Amino acid sequence: MALRWYSNVIETTDVVRLARWWADALDWDVIYETDDESVVIPKWAQELGERLTFHQFPPGLVFVRVDHEKATKNRIHMDLAPHTSDDRDAEIARLEALGARRIDVGQGPDVSWTVLADIDGDESACCRRGSSEGMRKGPRGVPGALPAEREISLRVRLRRALLDLASSGLNAAAPH
Repeated sequence: MALRWYSNVIETTDVVRLARWWADALDWDVIYETDDESVVIPKWAQELGERLTFHQFPPGLVFVRVDHEKATKNRIHMDLAPHTSDDRDAEIARLEALGARRIDVGQGPDVSWTVLADIDGDESACCRRGSSEGMRKGPRGVPGALPAEREISLRVRLRRALLDLASSGLNAAAPH
């Protein structure tokens, strides 16, 4: 059986502040909080928690205390994207109102994403979603966002499959 992506661990000098910032940014819930560690997960994961098997539960963000400030560019970052029906620029403005700032990491002027730093300076990218051909490709021609119609179709099929599974009672019998 394959491993499950359990969480991303983010080091910070102020665990509570950064965890709450990301919870606000993603509209997620803080489910555990101390001065040394906080855990943030999607709201829907709590709503469906009892019905999800171990391998279905989504990864969370875990914030842990360190004594040093961030010193260099991240080697890994999160790509964030609004739903195709949402205004990407409004989402970026909302993140900036929460304290994010636009930064340049050498991405160039013609990319389909905006690089932001959170309140600790950690980089993330807010990607453009939609059906524009130029926005389907990421850096160096790597495929990017799905066309809106395909993304919606996949979400509808996934939602139906999860509902069918939950209503059939098979989930309760699945190994955890």
